[in-house]
Amino acid sequence: MFKERILISGASGFIGRNLIPHLNSYSICVLTRNEEEFKDTNVTVLNSSNLNEELSSQIKSFNPTIIIHLAGDSTMSRSISSIDSLIHANVYLGVFLLEVASSCSTHSFINTTSSLIFEHGIISLKSLYACSKKSFIDFTTYYSSISTLRIVHSVLYNVYGPGDQNMRAINYVLKSIDTTVDMSPGFQELDLIHIDDVVEFYISLIKNIESIASQTYFHIGTGIPTSLRDLASEIEKIALNKCQINWGGISYRENEKMTNVSPKIDYGFWKPKIGISEGLNSMITKN
Repeated sequence: MFKERILISGASGFIGRNLIPHLNSYSICVLTRNEEEFKDTNVTVLNSSNLNEELSSQIKSFNPTIIIHLAGDSTMSRSISSIDSLIHANVYLGVFLLEVASSCSTHSFINTTSSLIFEHGIISLKSLYACSKKSFIDFTTYYSSISTLRIVHSVLYNVYGPGDQNMRAINYVLKSIDTTVDMSPGFQELDLIHIDDVVEFYISLIKNIESIASQTYFHIGTGIPTSLRDLASEIEKIALNKCQINWGGISYRENEKMTNVSPKIDYGFWKPKIGISEGLNSMITKN
């Protein structure tokens, strides 16, 4: 029986750490800068610190049939020092993988991108981060035009869940249970999607990949808006404690996106199942 060989970039990230344990039925190769993290696993581990001919040869030797590109830099900073990392992670790494894939048996490339490149269903670039994610999509268009590679875009909204080490908005609200936290006025609306639902999407996508057209976009969210203030209220109910938030203590970010909610689309093979109350409860009890 044919067994897919799946290469995963960004394997050490929040999604990668949760997804990989569910892919035991496949042959897995991970790209990471932290090889030690995978020493006790059955996956093939490649160090992604240097994107060079040696790494290219190692990937070709594994010969992936599917690439899941999770890696990225999510900084919203406009500092000179952040530009190199932003472009390297969000553009160069992906182009490197597309070029290597063109010499492999890769039939599908699953790109993970951000909802922040869209507004009301159309492209709207309001940060360097969004620009970098959109730039990579332009490269995928080129590679689609010169090959039979199927490229699928997973558009992620606000992913959350136990074990997330990134200081996202939801983690700042959780932190406020123990200490005072300055936050924006809090009226921006987020679409909070639980990590378990996101993992289930990738698993289902792999199983259905052959029926999906190239350059298809999947919006991975619940379609339900939750403001930061409503989020804080929900957390207070579950934690039985008061959030110590100084609303308006910091300003909204430049070009702040006040509504970032997925369109409600029936994809047939996947839909979110975990509501905000259930998801927050699991996160609060495990943290």
